[in-house]
Amino acid sequence: MRLVNRWSSSFRWVVGLVLVVFLALIVLTFRLSKPLEDRTYVPLEEVITPEITLLQEYVRIDTSNPPGRELDGARFLIAELARRGVTAELIESAPGRANVYARIKGKRRGDGLLLLHHIDVVPPGAEGWSEPPFAAKTKANMLYGRGTLDMKSIGISHLLAFADLAAMESPPQRDVVFLAVADEEAGGALGVAWLLANRPDVFEDVGFALNEGGISETAEEKPRLFGIEVGTRQLVNLSLKARERRPLELARTALLPFQNPRDPERILPEVPGILRNASMYRIEKRELLADVEATIANGDFFRLSTVDRSLFFSAMSLDGVLAAPEGGFTMNVVLNNLSDVNPDDAIARVRQIVDRFGVAIEVVSKQGPSPITPTDSRLFALISEEVRRSYGDEVFVGPIILPFSSNDSRYLRPRGIRAYGLSPFPVTLYQTWGIHGSDERIRLDWFVEGVKLTRRVVARFAMEQ
Repeated sequence: MRLVNRWSSSFRWVVGLVLVVFLALIVLTFRLSKPLEDRTYVPLEEVITPEITLLQEYVRIDTSNPPGRELDGARFLIAELARRGVTAELIESAPGRANVYARIKGKRRGDGLLLLHHIDVVPPGAEGWSEPPFAAKTKANMLYGRGTLDMKSIGISHLLAFADLAAMESPPQRDVVFLAVADEEAGGALGVAWLLANRPDVFEDVGFALNEGGISETAEEKPRLFGIEVGTRQLVNLSLKARERRPLELARTALLPFQNPRDPERILPEVPGILRNASMYRIEKRELLADVEATIANGDFFRLSTVDRSLFFSAMSLDGVLAAPEGGFTMNVVLNNLSDVNPDDAIARVRQIVDRFGVAIEVVSKQGPSPITPTDSRLFALISEEVRRSYGDEVFVGPIILPFSSNDSRYLRPRGIRAYGLSPFPVTLYQTWGIHGSDERIRLDWFVEGVKLTRRVVARFAMEQ
């Protein structure tokens, strides 16, 4: 009888444990069926401020490129500046391709500040959106829409900061320029590049620029890092052509080793310092990043992250071989060069590799070289101070080089303009997936705080003696 009771007790215990595990699995399955962001983010109560309303109006204007529809967006910006007492100029680089320029004159010449953003956005695509991409709807303390992050939110922060200066009784110490441009998403030929060639007066007395390119990292809904962009990759777009498919296939095989190099090519002078700064908050890689020259010498380069390794070599991406509409075959090649690479040298290297296969090369576009912006400036110091004022002293602020992308700052740096990429709004990993993707969105309270941050940075830098 005692054995039976013992067995019955054990059986009940096992059954109870199975039921607990079963219920736990049901709960876990339910939680995992929801996006991770929904499980970590408890939405705050939505408060729609004038800044948010202004961003909604801007996002609702479809400025997709291609085909390039900046004109309505430009007219909106000019009207909003006019409402705030600022006269702005509409500059068309081509029919319907619009740029907006306004300037506040300072007391002294030189070292003026350029507030730069692009009006155009990438087309949203037809799938994956939970809200219409140009409806600018709010949901769960988020504003959804194409351009909310890239980069109409920054444009609104620039506009309001510029209007603040215009409303002051005394002029700033230095010139401040508001510039909204066309065509960044397609390379900038009808935007910054066109203006530099045809309207150099726009950049007269400009020594500094605020643009896109900055990054942020968050943990448990709190910002922990703001990266201020000081350099980008330089892209070269090539189209390889041949009458038959086989030569291009052979050329592709010959180029494959250059797609993802395994070893460092060289160390740019600025990179060790940038990674040393990063080691202060990236605990898991601190030893590797603190002395990257030693890391490479010790054979530990492979232990760096993909992003960090990319700072040490130029790379390339290779499309497949396709039939060309005009006959024959074609293959697109994108060279992703380090910032100081002469594009003609990079093209010559590709030509040397593929010439033996009888392949022709068409240069579609090329960038570079472009220097890294120094960080020993008053503007960089002000950005660091104001980021910590907004988000706390524990937030790390440091320079970054964009590993896989570029922006209009590449046109400014070779001309001596010290350009910094500042995204003043914390952005979670899940939000970054919306940039050039679906459900692009910005958190409302972080947007409002980022606008305040931008206004303070611009006012302090413009007014300081």
